Amino acid sequence: MEKKRFPFSQNSILALFMVIVLFVFAGFSFDFYYDLNDDVLIKDILSGVYTGMPDAHNIQMLYPLSLIISLLYRMIPGLAWHGIFLCVCHGVCFYLIAKRSISFVENTWAKVGLLVTESAIVLTLFMWELVVVQYTITSALLAACACFLVFTSEKRDSLPLFLKAQWVPVLLVVLAFNIRSEMLLLMSPFIAFTGIIKWSEEKQVFHKETIQKYVGLIAVIVFGLGASLLVDFIAYSGSEWKEFRDFFNARTKVYDYTWYPSYEEAKEFYQGMGATSAQIALIDNYNFGMDESIDAEFLWDIASYAEENNVKIPLIERIKTAIVEYEWRTFHEQDAPYNYFVIAAYAMVVLLALIHGDITAGWKLPFMMVFRTIPWMYVILAKRVPPRISHPLYYIELVILCAWMLTYCGRMNETDGEQEGRYNNEKVCRVVLIGCVLAFLLLSLVKLPGMWRKTLVEMERRETVNSLMQEFDIYAKEHPQNYYYMDVYSTVAFSEKMFERVDNNQKNYDILGGWLSGSPLQRQATVGYHNDKLSRAELLLQDNFFFVCEEDADIAFLEEFYGTQGITIALQETDRIQAIDNAFLVYQIHVIGTALD
Repeated sequence: MEKKRFPFSQNSILALFMVIVLFVFAGFSFDFYYDLNDDVLIKDILSGVYTGMPDAHNIQMLYPLSLIISLLYRMIPGLAWHGIFLCVCHGVCFYLIAKRSISFVENTWAKVGLLVTESAIVLTLFMWELVVVQYTITSALLAACACFLVFTSEKRDSLPLFLKAQWVPVLLVVLAFNIRSEMLLLMSPFIAFTGIIKWSEEKQVFHKETIQKYVGLIAVIVFGLGASLLVDFIAYSGSEWKEFRDFFNARTKVYDYTWYPSYEEAKEFYQGMGATSAQIALIDNYNFGMDESIDAEFLWDIASYAEENNVKIPLIERIKTAIVEYEWRTFHEQDAPYNYFVIAAYAMVVLLALIHGDITAGWKLPFMMVFRTIPWMYVILAKRVPPRISHPLYYIELVILCAWMLTYCGRMNETDGEQEGRYNNEKVCRVVLIGCVLAFLLLSLVKLPGMWRKTLVEMERRETVNSLMQEFDIYAKEHPQNYYYMDVYSTVAFSEKMFERVDNNQKNYDILGGWLSGSPLQRQATVGYHNDKLSRAELLLQDNFFFVCEEDADIAFLEEFYGTQGITIALQETDRIQAIDNAFLVYQIHVIGTALD
């Protein structure tokens, strides 16, 4: 009688154990947070917290993925599905990379050594993003994992077998695109490099079957991305969503790219387009949701003016400046320790290439540096290099370089031609392990304490800052008949814990601006609090609508705005919510006169 094979291999068990240990360690040491209030809003839309019903129209992600997550909330509304999804994505990536990496060595202790090294790298470089979760980072990690799997995959001669072996990387790329399409496109030079290198290693590079394999792989990926975009396009094809997306794009252009002049700097222009100082003040403090006349056309006009009148720095000068910053970020402390790990990885690849006499590294390494320069120069020229962008660029590069190192282990299994007998697998794997331990493990041990302290300080800061919003959330729940509009700048520092006090019931408060302002969902959120279809400015004049801001916030813009509408108001402080050293003030707005009086 044939014995049943154990369903899990040693590699699977060891990799899964590593992932479990990482998450248990992180969970016991810190809390899991959504990184930004943008991430919280995404969760609120998907879970039904924003409108009272889980909705898939989450414009930051593509519709297919949003639909799946929102359906999970509909089926089991009490769970933090969005947070679970992001953390599972991280865990799956760590698992797949760990499992594949230890498959290159046979000795159990060597496998454990590799996993210990990988765990140290994750804790050093990814500790922050592991517990302070940002969907942009998740997208990049999925792309990096896909590159690792393709780079380290075994050769398959036939097209069906080749595509079957690559279905996991394809799925990861499509998933990354659905999570944050812009990030996947930013990662695309690294993905292209991976494919080119893998293609170049084929015995017959330009053979018909070889071309079919890689063109087929590209076609499958493009099909997946195209299908996702098509579903997304159909989901947002309604006139209201089309108008909102135009407004969203215009808002993004003004705030993230062109910026805009102050009212005093361009008074003649603003008056010519019919804009008032009160409207520009709303754009300044992000409370533009107060005025529905600030529409897409309004913002596109401002963006066009800003583009035409900004100081034009010659392209060659911008490129020179960008190159200086690029060099500085690569070799100095600004991006430490991420850049140091990448530099160490390059040194290790060069060392292994020399040991193996791999002359192809002579063109592959410069090729990779060219491809890594493309996204870096793009974000530097655009002046948009926050950590959620710079860190992923280092992550994917480091992951590819580590995959490159591991492939040298596989090469020593070859027994044909000149390779036979030159080196044995054990010796080369020992070189790789020693390199990882000395370069990566040592560097991790040096840098880990600092990263740990940084994360600990961040946890303490978030606990302090979020205490005020938690108190306000309790206050709002105690007044379910009311609806509260909040000053945007007063809420920008707040985030939310992923798995503590999960409550997916509808909130009765919102901010007066932000990326969802002006959307059909934003109007749907107040259904039930007032029967008439009123603007936000009109709603704030109703008895059960209130304005909330920090105690030191400038609220003069309210009087100025209503004044332009011919309405004189008075703000009455009705409540004060205190937490530690900060407070929210709750105001009711009373009309004390109109232009008709």
